Amino acid sequence: MRKSIILSSLLVSLSVPALAANKSVKIHVSNINATSDEIVYNTDGSKLSHLYWRLEDVKLLGITGSASINERLILNAEYKKNIENPNSTMDDYDWISGNATAPGGYTHWSHHEKTVVKEVSKIDVNLQLGVVPTPVGIVYGMIGYKKDTFKWVAWGGFAEYSSNNFQRTYFNDNEKSISYNQYIETPYIGAGLVNTNIPNFKFDINFKYASGVSIDGEDTHHLRTGTVTGSAGTYNYNGLYFEDYCDDATMLEYSLNAAYEFTDRLSTFISYVKVDFDIAKGYTKTNYMGTPYSSTSSNGTAGASHESETYTMGMKYNF
Repeated sequence: MRKSIILSSLLVSLSVPALAANKSVKIHVSNINATSDEIVYNTDGSKLSHLYWRLEDVKLLGITGSASINERLILNAEYKKNIENPNSTMDDYDWISGNATAPGGYTHWSHHEKTVVKEVSKIDVNLQLGVVPTPVGIVYGMIGYKKDTFKWVAWGGFAEYSSNNFQRTYFNDNEKSISYNQYIETPYIGAGLVNTNIPNFKFDINFKYASGVSIDGEDTHHLRTGTVTGSAGTYNYNGLYFEDYCDDATMLEYSLNAAYEFTDRLSTFISYVKVDFDIAKGYTKTNYMGTPYSSTSSNGTAGASHESETYTMGMKYNF
């Protein structure tokens, strides 16, 4: 968090001279496909549970602002958000010790076709520095900060549990089953190459890298009920709310961009972005809903990751 605060302050301070410099704005529409992983580990490191939360052809609307600080420095700020709430899918696998296993090796599986995408939002701010002219263009470096938010609600679906001899059991599609929010936040560094010698066309390839990435999550199992006893007495809980705090993931992001300039001011562009966050690990705080009780797992028993592919097309206007 301290790294994020310092980096954000640096970017804000550097943006002040750009107010009187060249500026541009992009308006764009994106299509994203992604999977966010929510994992629970036993204390010996073996996997206890794994949930796969998917985004399937979700449409995003975005805006990007850029300002030239000088001939070599450009400040970029981008925001994207979903413009629809489509259904995607979620699969939940468990490996419970002592239970019979299905041919796939799991002991419990539930599948949810009606997994509503509630939110996809992405913020990316970076400072781009052109450093090395080459025969094909300019090599540049980047330092930046990004924050991604993903939210789902899984309804209904079906389950195959070892306790029921893996007979398929269907849930009410109007009954909320599991909600999940995932938050990814990190500063990063990067580099790229943009061509400068093809009339009317521009091509840009870049990559971004980060380590020590935080991936936090909120999971609510709405149908989990039971009894919990502690110093304040015995309570019936009406759901379980899990808070996951995971760190030390690595991010690798690759981007391909192509643009055609109609005039000096107006252009159109397309882009492809592939991003992978490997598994971050941490701990979980379990809250027994409707009671004063909670518990915290040991470090290393919670995990999270994310991967996505995004296609974008849009228009750019230079002021």
